[in-house]
Amino acid sequence: MTKPNWELLKDAYAIIDGIPSKAIDLDSIREARGATLSCGTIACGMGWLGEHPKFKQLGLSTVGDRSWNSDVNLHGELSHYGKAAGEIFGIGTELGSKIFSPAGCSEIDRKYWRKLSHKELLLRRMRRVLGDAGQITNPEILKQYLEEKDI
Repeated sequence: MTKPNWELLKDAYAIIDGIPSKAIDLDSIREARGATLSCGTIACGMGWLGEHPKFKQLGLSTVGDRSWNSDVNLHGELSHYGKAAGEIFGIGTELGSKIFSPAGCSEIDRKYWRKLSHKELLLRRMRRVLGDAGQITNPEILKQYLEEKDI
């Protein structure tokens, strides 16, 4: 495993944080493709990152139009979302899967997943991983991490 790229994971956090909650569905790579990304597209975290220019430059892409035939590609090859996340962020497949898994599948959110939006589940997972690694410097995000840590 390569050295974790925490700054890139923080960038991913900021990207996901800027996407409306209604446009994030952790249960499929891409559920819907709108006329534009900002109009009608619904995807999971890796699906959205696969549409972002920064991550496209790193070799990540989302292909297909619906959940049953949409995939994450890494360097032009089909890839499991956890493996792709593990490679891109340098955190390994297990941790990549823990962050980007479907709703309710990560032990981080299993107890609370029915109470939170998919966006909040994903951000919570990212905060947990970043916080446990001592990588949160933003006071507001650090406060959220500390509040959630003991739940």
